[in-house]
Amino acid sequence: MTKERKLQAVTVDQNEIVQLRKSLQEVCATKNKLEQTLEEKPFLPLSLRKKFKQNIRLCESKISQIRSRLTMLEVYSNLTEEKIEKAVIPKHYQDRK
Repeated sequence: MTKERKLQAVTVDQNEIVQLRKSLQEVCATKNKLEQTLEEKPFLPLSLRKKFKQNIRLCESKISQIRSRLTMLEVYSNLTEEKIEKAVIPKHYQDRK
């Protein structure tokens, strides 16, 4: 009962890649600005420092999401019909079924 999966070529919008790169730069700049503020002003109120640290963590999660999406789109954009047809998935030595 094995189902064969076929790879398909996916069309990727280049504008989306450009938008993601811009948003990545913006989020990185925001994170760097927050970190710089924390370093330059060690005597900020505790509540403000906590907010900054929380926002830094949010920026880091956004950065990782954007980077993974960007990587996925770049890989998809490099796929062509020829590469898909010639793709060979080697069996693992433990797959003996």
